[in-house]
Amino acid sequence: MSPHCVWLVIVGGYERFRMKDVGGGKKEPISTLIGDTNRLIMIIELVYSEAGEWIVQSVLDGNDLTSKNYQEKYELYSKTRTWWMDQLIEYPTEREMKLQRYIQSLHEDLQVAHESKVSLQEALVEANKQVKGDDSNDIMSSVLEEMRQEQEKLIEEKQIITESYEKLKVTVADMEEEKEQYLKEKQIIIG
Repeated sequence: MSPHCVWLVIVGGYERFRMKDVGGGKKEPISTLIGDTNRLIMIIELVYSEAGEWIVQSVLDGNDLTSKNYQEKYELYSKTRTWWMDQLIEYPTEREMKLQRYIQSLHEDLQVAHESKVSLQEALVEANKQVKGDDSNDIMSSVLEEMRQEQEKLIEEKQIITESYEKLKVTVADMEEEKEQYLKEKQIIIG
């Protein structure tokens, strides 16, 4: 079955419909329900053509539904439907690819939101533990201790940078001396 195929399943109905004269110029509808179980169920297959029209492909009644021909036809439809589904998976349309990308981005956004929620919950639990376990002086002293450690790190980094700068100055001075000596030797050789 292709995506352009529809089956209408009709169950029950009237076998005959007529108008009965009840006198005085009035007519009353009289109908007879279908009693034949072979005609109680019908399947009409409609196929959408490339010309933009719906075409009746086949009409099956109760006799056809139990026949070997119908069973073979159904197996063929089942195989065709599997082929169409495979085609949709292997060769998706641009719209399907856009929808798939949109769904993927929504999944990623949802994952990020979930991770943020979890990390916020963990931070809240940690903060609650600190507040319950410590009083305000302990919290303040721990904050001050963290600030002091950060200050020590900054002082160490400044010292390393200063030492590197001094070494660089010495290296540049040595290079300047070597340059002057080279130029003097070159003048002696030329002169």
